[in-house]
Order: sequence, then structure tokens, then C-alpha cells
Amino acid sequence: MTTSFSRLVRFVLERFPLYESVPFLLAFSLAVQGVSVTGFHWILFLKIFTLIFLFFLRLRIFDELKDEQFDKIHNPQRPLARGLVTRNEVMSLLLSVAIGELILFLVWFKDFLFLYLLPFGYSFLMFKEFFCGAWLRPKLTTYAVTHTFVVAILVYVWTSILGKSDFVNKVFYSVGFWMLFNLYEFARKTWTAEEEVDGVDSYSKVWGPKGAVFLIWLCAIIFNATMLAHPLFNTFLPFFLGNTLLVILSGILYLFGRWRNRGKIFRLVSGVYIILNLLILSGGGFLA
Repeated sequence: MTTSFSRLVRFVLERFPLYESVPFLLAFSLAVQGVSVTGFHWILFLKIFTLIFLFFLRLRIFDELKDEQFDKIHNPQRPLARGLVTRNEVMSLLLSVAIGELILFLVWFKDFLFLYLLPFGYSFLMFKEFFCGAWLRPKLTTYAVTHTFVVAILVYVWTSILGKSDFVNKVFYSVGFWMLFNLYEFARKTWTAEEEVDGVDSYSKVWGPKGAVFLIWLCAIIFNATMLAHPLFNTFLPFFLGNTLLVILSGILYLFGRWRNRGKIFRLVSGVYIILNLLILSGGGFLA
């Protein structure tokens, strides 16, 4: 008989796979430090990464708990839906992660606790679906952008803690990172007609394929505009534009191509676009 701990480890590895989450959150943490601090500081970076990792792990656990009933019907293979772990066990894990996150933040950045409670508290409102889930849930896009907005708050808080940028720049960076996460969210649920699933919403179903691609392109355009705040914008501009061109071309391929895997290619390119932009921003601290 497996122990509760080992089953929870399996739960995390299935729903928050480290081979995906760690590289992405490393890039995200590097980018946050890159737009906030001159130079690279290993100890500071490890602290930022650890807290960001716990923050996003907690968000993943929230989603698993929120989606339990839906998953029992549409995704019965997922660990909570199939009974690998119980809801009480996952709630215990959630509590442990939240307490650990706050303790570490107090140890490392106690002077900014009140500020950190903004994204921390907002994430719990997300868990409760802002107490209007019945109204919000059918509105796929509104649901998404109100949830991804936690990234804008988180980036604003971290750039405030690290203290290099002025208010306007912090707002621009926050919106820019928010657009990257919106782009990710829109892309991961933009499917070809063959990929659509009955009973499961997608942006390509709600907006149509052209509307979904336009949403993704709009996020990329807004991201580029917000990066005007970066002191090295002119240096980074060719890279930003090159990345955007990749998304535009893959979007055209998705809309007009006849390849069976064109949807997967579009989603893959969108993911690469996000990682590349985070890595570009991570270099800002070295070059500023």
C-alpha cells in the first residue's frame, strides 16, 4: 500500500511536471530579476525562484481542486478524479505549500509581507472564483484574464521588492508579463476542428479560429508595446519583432494550412515565443 506522501508526490509530478514547470519558472524568475536588478545575484535569484515555484504550485493545486467535478466527467484519468489522492489530502498539501511559502517569504523579505499579501490574497479569490463562479465560468475569456491577472500583480510586487524600476515602468512590465500569460492561455486552448472536444470550451470554439489567433496576436502586440518601458528596448527590438513574426507565421499556418499537426505547431511556437521573450528580458540585468 502506498503512503499518502508518495501518492501526493505522484499527484504533483502528474499535474505539475517538473520537466515543464521548472524550466518555465526559471525563465520567468530570471526575467523578473532581469527587469528589476542590475547584474545577476545567485542567492537573490534562488530566493525569487523558490517563492515563485511555490506560488505557481499552489495555483496548480487550486485548479485541481476547482476542476474536480468537471474532471470526473471529462478528464477521469487525472489523479484527483481517478482517486489516486483524496480531496482532504490535496487540501493538506495546499495548506503545507501556502504555509511554507509565507514562512520563507517572512524569513527572506519580511519588510514586504503586506505587499506580498496582494497576489497571495488575490490567488485565494481565484480559488473561490471571485464568489461569482456560476456567472463567470461560462465566460471563458473573462474567466481567463481575471485569473491570469494575478501575474500582473505578482510582477508588480516583485519589481517593487527588488526596487529598481519606477512606478510607470513597473506597471508596463506587469502588463507585459500578463500578456505573455494570456497568450499562453489562449494558445493552449486554440485547436483545429479535429482537436475540438464535445463539452469542453476552447477559444477557437468561442471566437472561431480567426478570432482566437487574433487574440494571441493582440497579446503579442501589447507585450511589445509595454516593453517600450525597458531601457534596452532598442537593443531588444529585433529579437521581440523576430519572435512576434514567428507567432504571426505559425498563426497563418494554423488558419490556412492543411497539415494535420498545424494546431500543435501553433501552440508549440507560441510556447517558444514566451520562453524566448522571458530569456531576452532575463538578460536585461546583465546589460543595463
